[in-house]
Amino acid sequence: MRKWLVSLIAVTMLVLVPLAGTAEASWFPYGQCTYWAAQMRPDIGRSISGNAWYWSTAAADAGFTVNSVPGVGAIAVFQPGVEGAYGAGHVAYVVSVGANGWFQVSEMDYPYFGRVTYRWAHTGWGVTFIH
Repeated sequence: MRKWLVSLIAVTMLVLVPLAGTAEASWFPYGQCTYWAAQMRPDIGRSISGNAWYWSTAAADAGFTVNSVPGVGAIAVFQPGVEGAYGAGHVAYVVSVGANGWFQVSEMDYPYFGRVTYRWAHTGWGVTFIH
């Protein structure tokens, strides 16, 4: 009986979980930086998965251009410990590009969970962009 119940739950999850997210751009949890980045760039959000620190590698594997040059509409990827990113890294949506390596992002879960905020960041080690 127990094996049957576990199998039923597993099949239910395989069917219902993808359907629950069909109105969303991704399967990333609400409130996280990955959720916001995937909402802003659903083409990227539907193509990759994983923690923020892994997005550059996953995006390159999926055929996206990944480099160190900011561009409006790109996803900025911050490695753990870079510009305030925690252990899972951080991703944000680039809304404008300034001079001398500065760029502005909109982001979620920095510094407040579930809230969209804006800040200026700088290019350098541990910062890449998905175009």
